[in-house]
Amino acid sequence: SWTTNVVGKLPGFEVRPILPGETLGNTLTDRLGGSNSTYNALWITANRRLSHGVQFNASYTWSHSIDDVSRNNNGLVIEDSTNLASGRGSSDFDVRHRFVVNAIYDMPFKGNRFKSGWELAPIVSLQSGNPFTVTIATANSNGITGVGNIYANLAGSVNVTNNPFGQWITTAGFADPIKQTTLGNSGRNSFTGPGFANADLAIIKNTKLTERLNVQFVANVFDLLNHPNYGQPNGVLTSLNSTTFGTINSTRFPTGDSGSSRQMQFAIKLQF
Repeated sequence: SWTTNVVGKLPGFEVRPILPGETLGNTLTDRLGGSNSTYNALWITANRRLSHGVQFNASYTWSHSIDDVSRNNNGLVIEDSTNLASGRGSSDFDVRHRFVVNAIYDMPFKGNRFKSGWELAPIVSLQSGNPFTVTIATANSNGITGVGNIYANLAGSVNVTNNPFGQWITTAGFADPIKQTTLGNSGRNSFTGPGFANADLAIIKNTKLTERLNVQFVANVFDLLNHPNYGQPNGVLTSLNSTTFGTINSTRFPTGDSGSSRQMQFAIKLQF
């Protein structure tokens, strides 16, 4: 619902109507609790139990989530507050492709309780990147909603290098942001950041103490290969000579979270 006050006495304001073109000493904020979204997906899964104690499950998802605004960590608002549909594009959390495969292997060691009961359980996750928006760092046009919210203007073909060690996306193909005096035409979430790849492994040892009592030792290794997963590139365009635009300065998740670095966890469970 709109929460705009047009006429009357507001704290810090003079008693007068708000007329078009008149400068205000303070800012009025309009908030609209409404949006539109769609989601389409194709999901394929396969399950198989093989001989020698091996079983696996694999799934692939192709999806596309589209909305006007995602209210996610992107932090952007609609470029044109008078036209909510101008923000329509891929959702901040959109992932076009995702593949996950996991397996359980009952190791064939037999004999006493120290040899038997071992399992290996790997899981591999692969997915494409999330979208991001290129905005300009300055606002030179009346009616612009604020610095950092205006899409950059396109002037040609954009160069996306997909290089996380340099500029993931360069300034080539964009118009000079300093001279931009209109709302941008590049659109929301028009570009895609780095993907995600992760392999985890669980080593499990079950030891039967009695018929009803079992001790389970579990060692989990997260990000087994210590593969770096990169965060989103800097999407704020300051000038066509910028060397920091499109650079990546962080991992996908904060240190200590899944996918940021190799981590190990040990647990003992008493099952009865």
